Amino acid sequence: MRVARAGFGYARGVSRRCGFPSCAPVCVIEALQDLVTEDGLIGAMSSGQGSVANNVSGMRAVYRGSKAALNQFMRSFAARQADTPRAWR
Repeated sequence: MRVARAGFGYARGVSRRCGFPSCAPVCVIEALQDLVTEDGLIGAMSSGQGSVANNVSGMRAVYRGSKAALNQFMRSFAARQADTPRAWR
């Protein structure tokens, strides 16, 4: 089935590639965080391409967007951990 173009990819493809790669690590981290020691490190693999400031080429919009979303999700997770021994200072 054909779907409308979203400017940088088919809408269905954008949702499939952008939604899962950015949300899945945070869902796993939140589900398993109680298995990590109180002062243990929790992290996710991201990329410099998730930086909004570094996007001067305009290329790889979907990949860059998914990494930027992951960075924001992880920053939000870290903010919620600010008052715990797990917080990175």
